[in-house]
Amino acid sequence: YLRGLNAWVGFKQAEVCYERNPRAAGETKYTLKKMFKLAGDGIISNTNFPLTALFGFGLTFSFIAVLGFIALVALAIAKINFSPIYWLFPLIILCLGLVLTGMGLLGIYLGRVYDEVKGRPLYIVSEKINFE
Repeated sequence: YLRGLNAWVGFKQAEVCYERNPRAAGETKYTLKKMFKLAGDGIISNTNFPLTALFGFGLTFSFIAVLGFIALVALAIAKINFSPIYWLFPLIILCLGLVLTGMGLLGIYLGRVYDEVKGRPLYIVSEKINFE
């Protein structure tokens, strides 16, 4: 994904305005499916957000499940009758939250491994001073 690498290098960039001539070769052969694939490649190759987003979703679902359990315990203490099946809802949400949290942790680890495997330098030196 060359466009993302150009931005990653960090050199100074400038905008050049120009009038573009009509396409000489007719209509583009680049389908909408290929354009979405290019956009996906750009997002996935330059950020770890899709991998780490699951961690946030997992924590959110786990928090909602704990609130559900607290609400059900409060209803039970208040001696309000409700079906025992309602205990399953926060339990299922808690299981989903724990699975998503685990997948998010694996995603964070996988993202860090992927960054190391790419072998890109931590920084790029634009100018050397006092070197022979």
